[in-house]
Amino acid sequence: MHVAIKEAPKSLIQNKHELFRSTDLDETRSLVGDVYCDHKLQISSGALDAFHYHIPFDGISFNYMGYGAECIIEPGCLGDFYLLQLPLKGTATIFADGREFQSHPGKASILNPNSYTKMRWSGGCEQLLVQIEKRKVNSSLAGYVGRKFCEEVSFNPNISENDEKQSAWWRHVVSFIREYNQANSFYQTQCVLNNELDTIVKNLLFTLDHNHSETLVTTDRAVLPKHVHQATEHIREHFSENLSIHDLVKLTGVSERCLFEGFKQNLTVTPMQFLMQTRLKNVRGELLKNSFDDFGNITQVALDNGFTQLGRFSSYYKDMFGELPSQTVKGRKNCPDA
Repeated sequence: MHVAIKEAPKSLIQNKHELFRSTDLDETRSLVGDVYCDHKLQISSGALDAFHYHIPFDGISFNYMGYGAECIIEPGCLGDFYLLQLPLKGTATIFADGREFQSHPGKASILNPNSYTKMRWSGGCEQLLVQIEKRKVNSSLAGYVGRKFCEEVSFNPNISENDEKQSAWWRHVVSFIREYNQANSFYQTQCVLNNELDTIVKNLLFTLDHNHSETLVTTDRAVLPKHVHQATEHIREHFSENLSIHDLVKLTGVSERCLFEGFKQNLTVTPMQFLMQTRLKNVRGELLKNSFDDFGNITQVALDNGFTQLGRFSSYYKDMFGELPSQTVKGRKNCPDA
């Protein structure tokens, strides 16, 4: 499936996040280089009209930028960071790891730190970019597997276009950017923010193909801690009921903090997030059944699966699957074999 993002998050393209706007080639190259790395920049055709929005954190930043003109960008080796790029307008032709491939709306790419890279952005190309420092990726991998690796993570730069996990990862990123910029966002709490940024990096390791993917899969198959296993099985069997964190604490016999940390360390989500995902997946499964043929039944399906706040249900569903419940039903009707 295509990455279901068609425009830049409005909470990113705000004046407070605008790094620069420029029609000067040297100024643009210098300011972009301050965020990423020194590079060559050449205009192929059209007039330069560059802009860059930037939200930085420790070891990771979220960006939206464009050059206006068709241009050639040659950073060589990035050195100490990975760069994920998702065009929302135009296309980018990328030369990396001895290969040439194209990125366009719905098809992202990732640049590795030690791979010589050269790109051609089409006129009017605008991209959403996530920059992640190498140390953060290496730390996340070592923390999950339990040991360090001599060989750093090397992603396949030519990301598959028909990848639902990749689409979900980008939607997660956009959702974070949107929520972070809310006036009373819980991400203003530093520990919550750090957990979320760590989750974004860890989820990336499970989303994209890289040289340590098989190690992660093998580790992920390991037996969960007893209390986490008990809680997940109980959620899967009783997700439609009115479950609370106190019910899970009573069931497992561990403290709320221990349960929370067990879920975050092993599943990268909280117990209540796991419950929400389980409910949403079951709703989607029901909506995709051929026997479901009445738009009015969507509300009943939501209620049957434990959703009592129907005003938020559609929003949660769209965040996870990139479409509204009614669009899922409509798509199945238009494609009965889905």
